[in-house]
Amino acid sequence: MAFAQNPTQPEDEGNGIPGTRANSFQISWSRHPQATAYEYLVTDNPLCFAGCAGDTRQEIVSDTTAIEFDMQDQIWYYWIVRAIIEGQDTTAWTKPVSFFSLTPDAERIGRIYPNPVTNDILGFQIDWGIQTNARTAYVEIFSLTGKKIGSSHTFTRSIGSNRFEYIRMGVPQLAQGIYIAMFSLEGVEQKTHQKFVVFKPQ
Repeated sequence: MAFAQNPTQPEDEGNGIPGTRANSFQISWSRHPQATAYEYLVTDNPLCFAGCAGDTRQEIVSDTTAIEFDMQDQIWYYWIVRAIIEGQDTTAWTKPVSFFSLTPDAERIGRIYPNPVTNDILGFQIDWGIQTNARTAYVEIFSLTGKKIGSSHTFTRSIGSNRFEYIRMGVPQLAQGIYIAMFSLEGVEQKTHQKFVVFKPQ
């Protein structure tokens, strides 16, 4: 049986995408048109996905996104997924995909992902847990010389969002190069920043 779904997030060999609370991480895969459910398996043992020592989790879900909780911090996890077709048939397991379980710094308001930016879309994760009552986040972009590029960008917290929210914004005006994104939250004095790279394939 051929693979019928592909892992989409996080990127292989990249940092994990945090879930709705500390030490939780999210995985996602593409939808299969005939699937009634999906089975995934996450482990910290790359040589053994079942019946071996280590932190191994196996679940069946109806959606194409799952969140695993109480994961160990700063280790590599590996995961596979397959679709369950009506009549109890299944597709083949996907090839293993790995991610590093790096929990965001509690002092970091925003984190850019992916980095470098390659499609004129800047994606970043806001950590609303730093100020649970905050409803607005602000993003400013600077050159390495400190020159502000464009105006400030304002984002309103989505209704029903949990601690972490992933936001995307277009940045077609940015030429290829290195920039600094400055993040701030309503009601929080501190600002945090991160360098990011804009890469424009020829």
